[in-house]
Amino acid sequence: MKRHNSTLGAVLLGFAALCLTALASDHADPMSLNAFKPQDDPVANITDLHAFAVDKDRRPILDAAGMKDADQLVISLCVRRRLLPWQIEGIGKDVPKYSFRVHLDLNPEVRFFEPTKTRDGKDYQAALAEAGKEIPAASEARDAARKAFPGEPSLREKMAQARLEQLLTARGALVAQHQADESAQRLYGGIIGNPNAIAEEAVLDFQLTFSPDGENSEASLADARFDGIPGKVNMVSEARRSRDGMRDVSAAKLWKPGAINVQIGIFDDPFIFPRFFRSNVVGLVTSIPLKNIRRPDGTAASGGPILIWATTHGPDGKQSDHVGRSLRSQLPRFGYLNGLHPSQHVAAITRMHASPTLFENVLTTFLAPLEAHRHYDGAPDVMIYDLRKPAKFPNGRWLEDDVVKILADAGETLLLELSYSESRQFPRAETNDKPFRKDFPYLAPRWTALESSEHAAPGTTFADGFAVPNAPDSAAVGLPNFVPDVWRSLWLGLTILVILFGFLAWLAVPGFLMKGVIVFLTIIGVMMLAPIKAPQLMPMEKGSSDQPQRKLILALLGGGLIGAFGLVALYALGIRRGIGIAAREGVRPLGEQGEVLEDRQYTGSTFKEVQDAVMAEPYQGSTWGEPGQKPLPLYPTTFGMVSQGFFALSKRFLFMDAAARTIASHADLRWGGPEKMGVRRLVHPNGICLSGIWEIHEESSYTGFFAKGARGLVIGRYSSGLAAHRGAARTLSMVGKLYATTDPAEKQRPASFITQEDLGGTFSPSIHDALLRNAPSISPLNRGFGLGTLLLTAFAFMRVDLRNTVRQVYEIAELNKPPGTPTRCPQFMQLRIISDKVGGDDETADFRDEVLTQIYDRGNPRKQRDLVFQIEVSDAGEIRGLLNKRLAGADWKPIGTITFDAAAASYNGDFVIHFHHPKWRSNRNDPASEPGPGKLGRLVNWIAGKTSALAGFFAKRPRTD
Repeated sequence: MKRHNSTLGAVLLGFAALCLTALASDHADPMSLNAFKPQDDPVANITDLHAFAVDKDRRPILDAAGMKDADQLVISLCVRRRLLPWQIEGIGKDVPKYSFRVHLDLNPEVRFFEPTKTRDGKDYQAALAEAGKEIPAASEARDAARKAFPGEPSLREKMAQARLEQLLTARGALVAQHQADESAQRLYGGIIGNPNAIAEEAVLDFQLTFSPDGENSEASLADARFDGIPGKVNMVSEARRSRDGMRDVSAAKLWKPGAINVQIGIFDDPFIFPRFFRSNVVGLVTSIPLKNIRRPDGTAASGGPILIWATTHGPDGKQSDHVGRSLRSQLPRFGYLNGLHPSQHVAAITRMHASPTLFENVLTTFLAPLEAHRHYDGAPDVMIYDLRKPAKFPNGRWLEDDVVKILADAGETLLLELSYSESRQFPRAETNDKPFRKDFPYLAPRWTALESSEHAAPGTTFADGFAVPNAPDSAAVGLPNFVPDVWRSLWLGLTILVILFGFLAWLAVPGFLMKGVIVFLTIIGVMMLAPIKAPQLMPMEKGSSDQPQRKLILALLGGGLIGAFGLVALYALGIRRGIGIAAREGVRPLGEQGEVLEDRQYTGSTFKEVQDAVMAEPYQGSTWGEPGQKPLPLYPTTFGMVSQGFFALSKRFLFMDAAARTIASHADLRWGGPEKMGVRRLVHPNGICLSGIWEIHEESSYTGFFAKGARGLVIGRYSSGLAAHRGAARTLSMVGKLYATTDPAEKQRPASFITQEDLGGTFSPSIHDALLRNAPSISPLNRGFGLGTLLLTAFAFMRVDLRNTVRQVYEIAELNKPPGTPTRCPQFMQLRIISDKVGGDDETADFRDEVLTQIYDRGNPRKQRDLVFQIEVSDAGEIRGLLNKRLAGADWKPIGTITFDAAAASYNGDFVIHFHHPKWRSNRNDPASEPGPGKLGRLVNWIAGKTSALAGFFAKRPRTD
């Protein structure tokens, strides 16, 4: 039967639940709920802990009669679950990172359940009879009182009822104690009297090394430290041959009587569970003479119980995994025990049961079979081993113990059903997939790739006749996997949604470039999802255990792409509907960037008119620097804003409209219609306006307001085209309007000048370090991600009457020049601050605050100082450089000053004031020289014109009437 048509939500929710189930099994510990990374490092994960006694001939003792011959305690610790042959070499880099420790409490407070005895040693049946003998009389007394006084209970009846309940409670407590002790004995192998007092008297600490050699790679002991157990350590190893089997790589090291024998290596996974058949582990097997294991008082530990547990520790020494009794901390509900000492376990379990966190409560409610605690859970996770008895789980653990069945008989049934459902044997596999060795190190040899292929079919046997359990089902290895039909349905649903939402986003976004990006991402998304429907790998194939995880990650990424397309579509549609951020903040979005009627009707202005406009209603009120003032607003310049209309081809490119308007319009204030909201600047939106006096003090050959004695009023705007604060790339600029008068009320057409520090941006520490020139440097790489904005600016300037590197200043040389006098204008002009620096060195100061600091004291509205710029000019110099352009060879001569005595950062200063850009002249001193773009500009204009015409042609729609 095919199982598909699943919705995306149901599939992902189901997969999350399956991941939890996968992590619930033994060997999948410690757990993680992160679907992208189920385990931090499998090498650190403990899979099994075995402990059993052997005689002096190293034969396991499996019956009580043989315990008199017990000579050695064998402890086997296995790590790194389900290690397939092709994965063996890959663990080499991780094996040396960890230390593995076995802990022994040699003098624990442990008692054992006796069916015929109570906790205090009395006969259980006699105690039960004694506790119950008064119950019939108490019951009769209550009934008699009820009959004698019918209706409301009398005092006598209440007293009789209380006595009966007391007797029943005492008898019930005796029964409950007996059953709880029986449950603890069968589940844990004994009852620990004082869990908080658990402490290790002996520790076996192993540090491993690794020899890479393909699937023949081998782990071995790098260092061992045995605290609390005396004796010489003997390393045992097997002979190894080269990969081609033609030569010996190492010789065997044999087991030595009387020593502590240790063997490290790659072995078959000894856990009898189909999910982990035909896979390997890293095994650490230790054989310790029992006579060497003694309690702190010197008595032999073999005379009673001991506690054993094992831990893994990372490079920082932090404990990352824990195992005691098998199938305990590996269960999902006990994941939090992995980092704790056993003496802390009961307190942690009690806290978790009584006061769970919100997340723990959700898990225990909705995943109760996996996460909910049981009434018998209040015991520390340690292995109890009574050395007076043979190892039989849960007393120690022998390799062949059927742990799953024994625990199920004791009430812990979580894994029993899986052992039936995942086993292809009938009714289930009860033996290991390889025969255990009869001698040290007892673990079966590793599975090789050849053996795995030869024993993949059911019914195969080894040479000695050992029947190999049937092959594991593919869904039982690694993470659970959907059937192929579900993966195909998931792939189809996600692919359709990616295409559908990509199409919606394509319809919503403007411009060819953005539409092209959406198409590109849609194609990439469809290609990315293709592996989801890939055929499932066989259990032993490379990548089989990771395949479901990779598919899930791709599905989640596909869902993220769908969500992103949806957000893009909603945002683009919102912008088209006029839902702009700037509009919500009360800032006019863009306004009319091109020339309008008020530009053409301009006839001049007075200094006072412009000064009153830009100084009115500063952002921070009439007094700068008062406590509690809001910071100055920052209006962003984005690529999307500057490029609006550029990629539409047949539509208006707004920034080119703005560039053309700055040349054509001499207007000083552009109010932007009856609302008088002004126009949003596309570049240099943040600035501060200043007013003062222009004065020329030195003799020169220049004319107009470059001549000695020239003195007039000036309005300037100091701004930055990038960041406003120190420490980030800024492109500081000063533009100005120069009036040939000192009468603020005299109407004139002022001359304009434009100076800037670096068009690409620079990192000048303060405004005092900035050199503002009409031929600014260009450092395009300083723009970083803003390089696209700079390129668009250059493109627009080339299409109009400007050279994008020089702003000529001939308007100043012709201001108030006598008629008939030839113009004589400097080629280059530079402004630098010569006022003493005022204020601190705030590393993040806003340049507008720097300007205000130079003129005012904080909280004082009256001017305290002047901000003075020195005017320097030069006729020498040239622009050099291909990528980075610089003015070189200038011979600067100071000729005058600009003295500013007032400043304000205001809305009108950012949105209303307008500065004219003088047209380019091929001869700056000849008003009749033909202005116009250069050769490159004319070529750009021709290409843009042909492209717009072609786009306009395809935009036409034929008439149908």
